[in-house]
Amino acid sequence: MHKYLLVGVFLIALCLRVIDLPHHPAGFTPDEASFGYDAYSLLQTGKDQWGTVYPMVFKSFGDYKMPLYTYLAMPSVALFGLTPFATRLPSAIIGAFAVLVVYFLIREIPFEISKNRKNVALLGSLFLALSPWHLPLSRGAFEANLTVLFLPLGILLFLKGIKRPWFLVFSAVVFGINLFTYHSARLITPLVGLFLLWEYRAQLKPHMKKTPLVLAAIVSVIVFIVSIYSFKVGAGVRLTNSSIFALGSQAGDERYLYIQYGMPTALGYFFYNKYLFVIERFFSNYLSYFSPQFLFTQGPIEGTYGMMNGLGVIYVFDAIFIIAFIVWYIRSHRRPTWLFFWLFVAPIPAALSIGTGAAANRAAVILPAIQICAAFGAAYFLHYFYKYFTKKQVIGGFLVLQFFASFSFFIHYWYVQPIKEARAMIYGQEELYSKINQYANGRPVIISKKISEPHIFAAFYNKIDPTEYQKASAQWSFEGTDFTWVDQLPVYKLNKFTFKTIDWVADLDRASTLVVGLPNEFPPSTKADFVVFSTAGDKAYIGVSSIH
Repeated sequence: MHKYLLVGVFLIALCLRVIDLPHHPAGFTPDEASFGYDAYSLLQTGKDQWGTVYPMVFKSFGDYKMPLYTYLAMPSVALFGLTPFATRLPSAIIGAFAVLVVYFLIREIPFEISKNRKNVALLGSLFLALSPWHLPLSRGAFEANLTVLFLPLGILLFLKGIKRPWFLVFSAVVFGINLFTYHSARLITPLVGLFLLWEYRAQLKPHMKKTPLVLAAIVSVIVFIVSIYSFKVGAGVRLTNSSIFALGSQAGDERYLYIQYGMPTALGYFFYNKYLFVIERFFSNYLSYFSPQFLFTQGPIEGTYGMMNGLGVIYVFDAIFIIAFIVWYIRSHRRPTWLFFWLFVAPIPAALSIGTGAAANRAAVILPAIQICAAFGAAYFLHYFYKYFTKKQVIGGFLVLQFFASFSFFIHYWYVQPIKEARAMIYGQEELYSKINQYANGRPVIISKKISEPHIFAAFYNKIDPTEYQKASAQWSFEGTDFTWVDQLPVYKLNKFTFKTIDWVADLDRASTLVVGLPNEFPPSTKADFVVFSTAGDKAYIGVSSIH
């Protein structure tokens, strides 16, 4: 019976992540299009969009993405073509299998309350399958979702390796793979791995000179060297441009302002220097990931990863289970210290990133740990109700509560997200390029750079020949300049498309040109050739011909 329940949870997780995948979340981001097009380019030419042969880091827009998602997307793009469905499918499948991994990981953790840890494991897998954090993350081509599978899988294999050392080799391989999933994983993976080695050092000591442990060490060293190399060839640029250390100059701007208004210069330099600024920003960001607002009520601050501001990333009633877990953890004599360490260090990379915190994608590495804690807390909490109610009554009441909480989330995700967050997900690009191809009639097209990274949408929805794209991207060099992103270039071209900031007076004066941009880039009286509407019914993009 238990096996059938586990299969049922897995199928629920898979269906919830695959059904109507191209349209939910509504919209399709530049990052998603870039993953899909790079996979398409590799299949066609063996090179990415910049002409690099099977790269270890994908330059993309200048943000240097980790490579694993693109390579995982290649089989689905080969099977289903260059489509949003094919691009998102690997994430959906990865998300479903993460549910199984969490189940088997929980079974490896001692728990005194339940004699049958399989029941607790089943509860944890159900929590992850229905998670309002994990479900949206699994339905988009979001690389942060990969580490939700590979980090707990690496831990699971390590724990099994305590008794069967050959599993340690597989653990080292999986931890190594996780280094190439997402930037946050590059810091967390070695920290968690080293902590596991320290916590289980006594159990590992008898195996120190045995082949499996030696081989695992060799694999770890090789992977570490390769990851350092990939960091030097591109991934380090992401850290330089996207970490809070790049914001240190803001402290000087604040200091200058306050000194101008009378603050003594010495106090200004003492309280407003880049070191204190970075420390304050770090702790503010870090604590935001444990705040009740982020976890239970308001959720992420941005909707660019299929999520919604105004909905917590954990169900409100899970707060009771988290508190129960803390009580159990304090009282338990066999508590998994590595689980607490995982919770403690997971938000660090997200806290070091530019932004104000509460970015659900950056902190996704903590997601499985929270669901595991909630599962143990729920088992601990519900156990005491067995004294007053039958087991069936307790489980039935819990399932009813879970059903209504999940149902409420699904309604919001299915019907509110397309209205509220579609603009953040750059909704309407497929329709936009359909309209462009309909109205351009062979004419050159100017597209506004205010549409985030518009060139990748042109390549994706027109399936532009990768060799032609690679020739164009060779002219987009911005290394050694003040630009760090492609769309920061003043003007760049691809095929019949020119990407620039629209000057409606000059651009509409060009002979036989179609100009496409946001409605606020044109005078209100402009006669549009076509309009693409948002899901809320307002104008999202318009196309205007220079000759009417």
